[in-house]
Amino acid sequence: MYKIGSFNCLNFGAGTTKDTKKFAEIIYGEGFDIVALQEIKGPGALNRILDALKCFGRVTWCGMADEVVNDYAFIWNADKFELANASECGLKRQYAPRIYKQYRIDRQEGQTDLIREPYYARFFPIKGPYIEIRLINTHIRFTKGSSVAENTPGAVAMRKNEFNVLTKAIYAKEADKRYGNNRPAYTILLGDYNLNLPSSTAGAPYLLEQFTIADGNSSKVIRTVQSSLSTLVKTNDDEKKDESNAFASNYDHFSYDEKRFSDSYINCERINAIKKYYSDDYEKYSKNISDHVPVMMKFNIRG
Repeated sequence: MYKIGSFNCLNFGAGTTKDTKKFAEIIYGEGFDIVALQEIKGPGALNRILDALKCFGRVTWCGMADEVVNDYAFIWNADKFELANASECGLKRQYAPRIYKQYRIDRQEGQTDLIREPYYARFFPIKGPYIEIRLINTHIRFTKGSSVAENTPGAVAMRKNEFNVLTKAIYAKEADKRYGNNRPAYTILLGDYNLNLPSSTAGAPYLLEQFTIADGNSSKVIRTVQSSLSTLVKTNDDEKKDESNAFASNYDHFSYDEKRFSDSYINCERINAIKKYYSDDYEKYSKNISDHVPVMMKFNIRG
């Protein structure tokens, strides 16, 4: 069983006053194999969490943060996963995560360039099946700038355009690409979409839970999951918050090709880190951690 996580850290910088040790405790306590972080502001911020993780158990943790968009990072259990690699002339070449810029948009379909490109990584299990896990870590922009107000039709259209580009121009390109090792690949788009699923209890703006991408003589059925609310209500009043009234939106998701994962058991869930790690103190959690809770996708490969 693999445990893949996504966690928006809310502007976590190198000089943050956030509770770094608690971030590490959440990652360790949930047993994530790989976790994709958003709003992590560079290697300095990531290294603080990696240093804090050294205090928990005997797991070896590795991580990398982007220095281009300055918004993403990956942390992984190095006892279970390594970065994709290949041997060239007797030397081992490792493929580091990268900001994904090589994509083509279809202007006839109304696509426009991404405002914030995703962070792409490939991982090999150290033990287990001969496969590759590819992760496209995204943080869809809530607005383009001050000229576009938050939930106006223009802002929503931009978010939907970004999801369209991420799935059709990037996911579809990378999902089935084969390299020299010819490992079967399991590709997941994940992160903060700033769009809700219709099956959630949140309102609009919605994204499609399932749609088909034509791919030559075949097709991909892209399914997006994780319908629990995962962001906190923003409020200045003294109303006591609990699980019934503290969550606002369903923004954090996983998307994958249903056909490709047909040999997998999949379960997705929201991690109520406020209850588990902050004794239901919603105000303290939002101040010291984030306005999001982490989400997890568990899956295994049958056979």
